[in-house]
Amino acid sequence: SFEEDVRAYAAADFQGIGVVRDKVQAYGVEPAFELLKKHDLKISELCVAGFFTESNADAFQCRVEDARQAIDMATQLEADVLILLAGPPGNQTFDKNSDLLRRGLEAILPAAEQTGVRLALEPVHPMYRNGYSFIVTLAEALDVCEAIGSSRLGVWLDTYHLWWDNNLFEQIDRASSRI
Repeated sequence: SFEEDVRAYAAADFQGIGVVRDKVQAYGVEPAFELLKKHDLKISELCVAGFFTESNADAFQCRVEDARQAIDMATQLEADVLILLAGPPGNQTFDKNSDLLRRGLEAILPAAEQTGVRLALEPVHPMYRNGYSFIVTLAEALDVCEAIGSSRLGVWLDTYHLWWDNNLFEQIDRASSRI
């Protein structure tokens, strides 16, 4: 549970904790924030929103609204960053998915800019491509960030997902301030 996670991290003298939105929602946003304050823990990252590869207009708009709600939650919890997943490829081309991702990001960036929430696009290991994200390399995530051009949008580096990439160190240098 959220409470068990917080107590375990506090007992281990951690200063921050990454949390999943579902656990916070189940516990309640306000009580979660109070519990974190009580244990002197800051949310390092809030997981996860995005999944903008919906080609159906209504489903796409639901994903945008969900991401805006996640930004609101991140704001209320004073989270450092909201992690975004692009969404699975489905039967669409990389270019079509890239366009949908760009549109989704552009739709939520005003809320992130207004609230000061940082967004981080996370590339995932290719074996998770069909379930979570068509963005599987740091280079692909950085291409999206550079195309959007917002200082509120960066990348999330998870070695579990990126260890296999032969160009990882070169791309980390490229990412510099976006990590």
